[in-house]
Amino acid sequence: MRQILKSSLSAINKTKAINTYAIPVAVYTFGTIKWTQTELEALDRQTRTLFTKYRAHHPKSSVVRFHLPRSQGGRGVLKLVTMHERQTRNLHKYFHGRAETSRLHNAIISVDNNLTPTRLNLPLADQQTRHQIYRQEIEQWLAKPLHGKTIHTDRHIPNNRPDIVFTNRQTRQTYLIDITIPLPENIEKKYREKISKYLPLAEEVKAMWRQEEVNIIPIVIGATGEIPVTLKPALVALEIKGNAYITMQKAVLIDTCSLTRAFLNQMQ
Repeated sequence: MRQILKSSLSAINKTKAINTYAIPVAVYTFGTIKWTQTELEALDRQTRTLFTKYRAHHPKSSVVRFHLPRSQGGRGVLKLVTMHERQTRNLHKYFHGRAETSRLHNAIISVDNNLTPTRLNLPLADQQTRHQIYRQEIEQWLAKPLHGKTIHTDRHIPNNRPDIVFTNRQTRQTYLIDITIPLPENIEKKYREKISKYLPLAEEVKAMWRQEEVNIIPIVIGATGEIPVTLKPALVALEIKGNAYITMQKAVLIDTCSLTRAFLNQMQ
């Protein structure tokens, strides 16, 4: 793996080479040699560490994205934990499928009492398939919001840190969400400020991330619980259903009372 990462291959060819030549060295032992979950996770971690060492993977990058297929926006490096489950499951199915016509396979199944990781004498556990695991990881990756993260852009934009960045990678929509709790007389002013503040960032994100649409969603609630007319449409745009605005209003009022009480106690 080190030799591949040291080479001058492109990123996609390095991934293909590692999946073809490096990772199968361990995969060939799956189903015959017992591997613990901790050992497999340590090998996956070591793979990511080597990628980082040779400047092929950012240390702060997503672990899920590292193992997702390239067609889903990931790097496409095979995950040993998933490959181990897939290999043992396939071996289990193979032996039980041949046992109906082969006395040899039937005899092997009868004596394999926890001798191999496949545990042939036991029924196949109801485990998730590789595609189900990938589907779960993709759903987590697609729905992952970024809280308080700086968005690095190609050109300098001073306001590049909204409170929450939510990206739907299937529909290519991004929501820049910023929350503020102003005085009642400043609600409308703060709403307009948030829109104008993040317009340059929205344009840059749309071009840089190749998004179909980038929406700026200011969440504005008055310090004494005032609900502006813009709040409910904002929650609808974020697909937040029910009476969430009432819960938000209560949280603001509780914090306002707490701050007021603390201030009055200091004045005494």
